[in-house]
Amino acid sequence: PARRYGFSHCIVEDRYALLFGGNTTLSRNIGTYCSDMWAFDMQRKKWQNVPVKGKIPTMLWNASCVVYSGTFVYVLQHSNYVPLTFMY
Repeated sequence: PARRYGFSHCIVEDRYALLFGGNTTLSRNIGTYCSDMWAFDMQRKKWQNVPVKGKIPTMLWNASCVVYSGTFVYVLQHSNYVPLTFMY
């Protein structure tokens, strides 16, 4: 993935680190917001882009996420949440 800050991340099955969203502008000015998901396989030490299904949020950064039932990621910011289904 592109270098970014303000992304959400969580660990799945003690093997994958999922990364979602963030901003690629390092100066904290209005920049490029990301709405992609990446998985880092901690055993193989490799990144892969993860296709997601659902209403993908845009301009979301500094949010939290949690994995539910192994295939759902809930991305939360303030009082809103967005469920995303992913395959890894």
